[in-house]
Amino acid sequence: MREGESVVAGSSIVTPKLRIKPFIKTVNIGDIIRGAIRKAGFPRRPYVLRAYFDTQLMLAESKGLVLRDYRQFWIGQRRCRKSLYNKQVQASGKRY
Repeated sequence: MREGESVVAGSSIVTPKLRIKPFIKTVNIGDIIRGAIRKAGFPRRPYVLRAYFDTQLMLAESKGLVLRDYRQFWIGQRRCRKSLYNKQVQASGKRY
């Protein structure tokens, strides 16, 4: 918008500073979040916010306010660690 671009329905909301490619990488999103956290006066890394969010969701899950599947999805886990462990054990053929 600073460069005079009009915002329409198909416009990208977040874009990298250097537009070499038409998509944004995870690193760029982390940089944007880190910059906003620093401007707000907090010296924390973005991971600290993720850990806090996860802790609050675990508390909500323990009170029956949030389903485990939603919590895992919201914090970016593809599948629970227990199911991943079980698949690895099954693949190795070991019995414990």
